[in-house]
Amino acid sequence: MKKRKEFLIKMLLVVIIANVIVLASMIFFYSMIKKTNQDIFDLETELLDWRKKQTESSLINDNLDDTARERYKINAYFVKGDKVGVANFIENLENIGKVSEVTVDVSGLFLKDSDKTNTEEIVEVGSMGLNLKIMGKWENVIHFLKLLEVAPYRITFEKVYLEKNSAENSVDWNGAFNINVMKLSE
Repeated sequence: MKKRKEFLIKMLLVVIIANVIVLASMIFFYSMIKKTNQDIFDLETELLDWRKKQTESSLINDNLDDTARERYKINAYFVKGDKVGVANFIENLENIGKVSEVTVDVSGLFLKDSDKTNTEEIVEVGSMGLNLKIMGKWENVIHFLKLLEVAPYRITFEKVYLEKNSAENSVDWNGAFNINVMKLSE
C-alpha cells in the first residue's frame, strides 16, 4: 500500500508538473500570439497611413496638373516682383503704344509692397503705381485705352485725363493716366 501511495503521489506530482508546463506553454504562446497580432495591427495601420498619404499625394499632383493652365492665367495677372518683371511690363506698355500708334512716356513708377503682417504667407502681393503720359490721334488714344484694358494684367485706373492738344490745327490728344498693377513682391 505504501508503494501504491508513493506511486500515486509521484503520478500526482508528474500530472501537476505537466499541467504547470502546459499552462506555462499556453501563457507563453498566448503572449507570443498577442505580440504578433499587435505587430500585424501596427503594420496594417502603418500601411493604411502610407496608402492614404500616397493617395493624397496623387490627388494633389493630379490637381496641380489639372490646374496648371488656370495657375498660369492667374500668374499672368501679376507683374513679376523682380526688376526684370517690372521692366518687361513697362516694355509691354510701350509696345501697346506702338501698336495703337501713340507715344507713351512712363513719368513715374511707385512700388507698393504688401503689408507684411502674415509671415507664413508664401507669396506676397503688392502693387505698382505708374504715371503714364500719351499723345496721339483720338481714335489711337481710345485704341490704346482699350488695349490696356484687355491686357493680361490686373490693372486699375486711378486717374484718366484727356485733352485736345492746344496747338493750332493739331489733331493730337494728350493723356495722363495713373494706374495700379498687381505685383508679386520680391
